[in-house]
Amino acid sequence: MRPTRLKDRVRALLAVGTVLGLGAVGTLAAWTDSSTAATGTFSTGTIDIRLGPGATDPNPFAFTSFALATMAPGSTTTATLQVNNSGSLPFTYNVSGSATNSGAGNDQLGSALTLQIYASSSCTGTVLNSPATFTFSSLTAARPLAAGANETLCFKATLPSDANTALQGASTVGSFVFTATNS
Repeated sequence: MRPTRLKDRVRALLAVGTVLGLGAVGTLAAWTDSSTAATGTFSTGTIDIRLGPGATDPNPFAFTSFALATMAPGSTTTATLQVNNSGSLPFTYNVSGSATNSGAGNDQLGSALTLQIYASSSCTGTVLNSPATFTFSSLTAARPLAAGANETLCFKATLPSDANTALQGASTVGSFVFTATNS
């Protein structure tokens, strides 16, 4: 009889433990609360390089003020060009240049002309392009420009006084490509 009695006691203890365990779980109370953090809006800025005064037109700028129709050895012409940051981010910009020759024979007027670009409206100070010819790959250093800011560049073209006589009747058209980068 003893083993049965022990079994009964173990069963009774297990039954009481189960009842107490369920009662404890059912009567535990925990308070909770939560809160949400809503973020602000994320949006990207823009870089927008524009050329010329006012700079409202994103199309290529007609830099027609930089020309000279009757150049002779030693002739020089200058023109200014405004570079504008119409975007919302600062950027650095660079310029490359090229010349398309035309006219009598196989002229090389674009190669014969010297071109100097200055960060001023008076064509004074440090020359920004090297070599100082119409065909160059970049300025000596990229130019920084803050959002909403502008700067004036002065372009100066000179036909050297020792220009080859074969350049008579020749012409060239210069092109400048401005490239802005946000870094």
